[in-house]
Amino acid sequence: MHSPPSDYGYQAWLAKLQARFASIMSSGQPIYTSGVGEQFYTVFFQALPDDLQPVHRCHACRDFFETYGSLITIAADGTWDTPIWDIRDTPPVYQPAVTVIRRLIRKSLPTGVFYSANAVWGNPGDATWQHFSLVPPASLVWDHPAVSAAQAMAMRRQEFALIARAVAEVDVRDLALVIRIIKAEQFPNSEASLAMAEWLIGILRTIHQVDDPRQIQGILWRAVATAPSGFAHIATTALGGFLSDLKDGIPLEVAQHAFERKLDPASYQRPQAAPSAGNVAVAERLVAETGIEAAFARRYARIEDLTLLWRQLPAAPPAVGAGGVFGGVETKQAQRTRRDREYVDARPLAPISMTFRKFRDEVLPTATSIQCYLPPQSLPFAALLTAVDPNAPLIFQWSNAVSWYTYINGSDPSQWGLAPRQWHTITGVCLQPNLWSTPAEAPNHGNGVFFLIHGAQDSNAERVGLTLYPSLLRSVYRPIRATIEAYSKTQVLSGADEATACGYYLHAGKNTWNPLTLRVVDTNGIASDYLLDRWD
Repeated sequence: MHSPPSDYGYQAWLAKLQARFASIMSSGQPIYTSGVGEQFYTVFFQALPDDLQPVHRCHACRDFFETYGSLITIAADGTWDTPIWDIRDTPPVYQPAVTVIRRLIRKSLPTGVFYSANAVWGNPGDATWQHFSLVPPASLVWDHPAVSAAQAMAMRRQEFALIARAVAEVDVRDLALVIRIIKAEQFPNSEASLAMAEWLIGILRTIHQVDDPRQIQGILWRAVATAPSGFAHIATTALGGFLSDLKDGIPLEVAQHAFERKLDPASYQRPQAAPSAGNVAVAERLVAETGIEAAFARRYARIEDLTLLWRQLPAAPPAVGAGGVFGGVETKQAQRTRRDREYVDARPLAPISMTFRKFRDEVLPTATSIQCYLPPQSLPFAALLTAVDPNAPLIFQWSNAVSWYTYINGSDPSQWGLAPRQWHTITGVCLQPNLWSTPAEAPNHGNGVFFLIHGAQDSNAERVGLTLYPSLLRSVYRPIRATIEAYSKTQVLSGADEATACGYYLHAGKNTWNPLTLRVVDTNGIASDYLLDRWD
């Protein structure tokens, strides 16, 4: 290979090309294949002037063009463009070739979502000569421990077929009706169905705004790449069943009742039969090949494992002389505090009804202590869990190792070592683990918050299993979900006696929210009672 004359501006162009790519892809958007294929290099090469063809007759150039050169980005309206080739940055001698390959890209169709485990795309060359190459942002470097980049691309192709079929079969009027029903009834476990339905109707409305079938192809591929985990499998979900019943003419009342049964917490998204020997073998092989075994050793979380909205301040040190001869003498300040508290307790005020969102924004920032009142009834207690190994691979639909469990019909305070009809100290407040990142992850799990209670521990810990529910796991584990849950049921969580992350769980929804009464002391020493009656 020969170097081109310096006045052709090749090295400067390469730098601009790389900078353009880095700028466009810094947003974290996906990148797609365009189906141009191996002809891309040939078209570029043949459009070069004769004196430049020897320069780019090399394996590095061919490999770059055939693997990365025709990649595209897709806009919300389904149109696409190259994030690499810009005629404005191209030296005049290369402009005819770039014009031809840009035209080839525009005439092609999106054919897939592109993944690569390579941290550098192409062969950069050395100090004497630089080949075409790109450095993708971290978001484009595939690093999943359980699935290769090629396998993930194949999965996206399958999901494209599923979404395309749903778009072709679903009546947007039926979908709008289902959304209205879910919002009005707020069935337990309906958050995933609602999120999926709103996602699907967004796709349908976008498609209805365009006339070009080529754009529809782009819209669908963009939907595949950005879909939350599991959303492509619409037909096999409770939502898919509801829509199918309506399409088949089943009366709305009957279809709605069937939908509600499918959302029963005891069976929702959970295998109803033992795994087959083949499924167990596949699961064993997948775990061995990907090294995710450590992720299945689970323990009860401690408060230090969590991302907290609020944490109880450390107790103040005892006053000087408090342990001396006169340590028990009540001072004027202590007497006044006691009388003030007795006055307030003798004249209780109704708690202030408030949404959790307002409580978080207006009350938590100045809270120095929080207590909760527990009535004598089954309540939504929950425990947060994490991996025994802090470096274990992540297997949930969010980017941390923390999960949680609660009981379908609640549980008694005594099961958690707590006395009813009493106030209990809150040690910390944290959102559901899928809400710790910005933006929030896995919206299909809805919104929820945990008020961690001092001394709360589940006395049933030896019988709950690992609670590795399929609805929490990443979609790549869907094929082996039966084996994972069967394994989960036979194992025991460790660290039950050291658990400090158990408490009262509030989950947004008309049928899942159980109001909580709190007593908060602020930085001025003023105590106020609040009733959290809804999320927002």
